[in-house]
Amino acid sequence: AALAFRIGAPIIALGSITGQTARMISSFRPQSTIIAAAHDVGVQNQLALVWGVVPILVLKQQNPDQFQDGVLSQIKKNNLAEPGSNIIFVAGRVSDTSASTDTVKVVSI
Repeated sequence: AALAFRIGAPIIALGSITGQTARMISSFRPQSTIIAAAHDVGVQNQLALVWGVVPILVLKQQNPDQFQDGVLSQIKKNNLAEPGSNIIFVAGRVSDTSASTDTVKVVSI
């Protein structure tokens, strides 16, 4: 949340299997919108109740780069960020393991 504030990122995008990462980031009450990509409809519905979180449903990908591309595609498709803006992308290298968040990137839309 502090990185998003420092660079003025309008969005913190993340992948979440259980929703725990989204809940944790939400607890800091960042000014940025939290876009939480989930593979499961149940998790997506739970995240709809979390402060500052906009859940989106994405297809499960084995490759983290494909997952990131899918999330960014959804952000662009739904006009959630302006073209040229920088966003924070938070994810894990292993796509099917809970509590494996280990990557933070600044990505340009």
